[in-house]
Amino acid sequence: MADFATFQRDFAAAIYGAGDGCPAARLPGFAVYRNTSLKGAVDALCANYAVVARLLGAESFSAIAAEYVRAHPPAAPMLALFGDGFAAFIAASPLHDALPYLADVARVERWWTESLFAADAEPVEAAAIAAQGEAAIMTMPLALHPAVRFAWLETPAAAIWVAHQGDEVDDLEIDWAPQGLLISRIDGMVTLDIIEQPGFALVEAIAGGVPLGEAAVQVLSAHPDADIAAIFAQLLARGALVHP
Repeated sequence: MADFATFQRDFAAAIYGAGDGCPAARLPGFAVYRNTSLKGAVDALCANYAVVARLLGAESFSAIAAEYVRAHPPAAPMLALFGDGFAAFIAASPLHDALPYLADVARVERWWTESLFAADAEPVEAAAIAAQGEAAIMTMPLALHPAVRFAWLETPAAAIWVAHQGDEVDDLEIDWAPQGLLISRIDGMVTLDIIEQPGFALVEAIAGGVPLGEAAVQVLSAHPDADIAAIFAQLLARGALVHP
């Protein structure tokens, strides 16, 4: 059994060009396995990072995807989750200087996938919140749904990602400015919202375990014009909040 396990590891390594410990790799037909496996992994990355692929074009994307696959071959059979380090790989590549937003777009795509496959939980409903008194609401412990992903990015990657969701991409008029995003899932549907600094700050505070009332005070101290009620309503509508 141990010898067979060693053979499997060596075979897999040889497929992606790492090591020559597998005698089968020297057979003429082995190239078929190597090419098929490499193409399958590259195709999986293209499906998982479809907007990055559109931005780069087929040839350029295939080139960097092949580099990534050789350096980080799939470790699990579920290729829908393959490529968790692809954004960091892009950020460390020469592409980052030419397209500084590309790694962030890849991060957005990864968070979308993570949200889709995240565990489920019962979201807090607006009606249940409304039934509580104001004091109870302000001290109520809340947490983020397991499917929620949020971030503050230094590039408009979220807007770029949204603009590339249709078949046609019109002339983009996107301000080059930092922006926040909230990815959530409700009734099996993943959604992405671009959020302003007050919204991001409230989500960040809730994620840190800060009760709603205290979180609201923190946000208002930094952003006096923030509409906390509207931000909170948006989080409820997106199913982004759960009871811890």
